[in-house]
Amino acid sequence: MAQNMLGKDALIPNDSLSLDTWCTVLMQGYISPPTALSDYLDVMLIGRRSCQRAGTRYNNRGLDDLGNVANFVESELLLCTRDVVLASHTQIRGSVPAFWSQNPSTQQLDITRSKEMTEIAYDKHISDILKRYGPDGCLFLNLLSTGKGGNEGKLSKALKDIINSSPNHDASKIHIIDHDFAKMVKTNDVDSVFNTIIDSSKGWIDE
Repeated sequence: MAQNMLGKDALIPNDSLSLDTWCTVLMQGYISPPTALSDYLDVMLIGRRSCQRAGTRYNNRGLDDLGNVANFVESELLLCTRDVVLASHTQIRGSVPAFWSQNPSTQQLDITRSKEMTEIAYDKHISDILKRYGPDGCLFLNLLSTGKGGNEGKLSKALKDIINSSPNHDASKIHIIDHDFAKMVKTNDVDSVFNTIIDSSKGWIDE
């Protein structure tokens, strides 16, 4: 915000200024109060929503040209004592990294760019994830339907097409596991569905 108002060049000679006296740092997200697991251990959940490409449902979807996906959320689970964080697990979620839009009235979904025209932005997105969270790889848990008909089928196909066609990332580091979540919960309780999803992911996580 300060850079937009003053200009970057104006700020460079004034690094020592206490800008925090008039600029407030904000986070869009959620911080849970500590939950006691024992007399010594607490668990906390922190959710952070990216300010890049944020928006309301149906109006902001998919990628932008900088590799940002709509409604990107980082969830971090912390195991801690009163003074020390002992362990942390972070998972992320966001809109399918393809160029697509959806009509708010009819909910009709359209893929707006070919996989060839999506490649640059998708590569930026994956590169940013690997830089932020580690170079070992990226696992997509796709909870959409993979059927040929319907909006979810279109998105699942677009996601697989761009993952399989991108030449700029080691294919062995990018994995995708499909679970038709809506279909699964119709015939199973939610806990068993979650256990199935977790079990299917363990092999990749252990690697």
